Amino acid sequence: MDFLTQEYGNFGPLILKKLKRVYMDFEGPIDFNNFCDCTEKLINRSHNFMYKLFYGCLDFNQDDRICEWDLFKAVESMIKSLNDDLI
Repeated sequence: MDFLTQEYGNFGPLILKKLKRVYMDFEGPIDFNNFCDCTEKLINRSHNFMYKLFYGCLDFNQDDRICEWDLFKAVESMIKSLNDDLI
């Protein structure tokens, strides 16, 4: 979780919430084979699932709608992450 928050700012918790469905619960480490199996499951999901996953990550206030505030928070988070990479 700390890595996701550090790397992706406000996107971190949202990404974690969405990926928990695929990668179990992140309560402990997983081995390489389990990682590969979970990643394959994620990659082989339908386009519709991927759209919903991305939509859910953009919906910062989790109201099932993307508004200007959600988009502002997304851009703000990306800029913060970009600035952190440049420092």
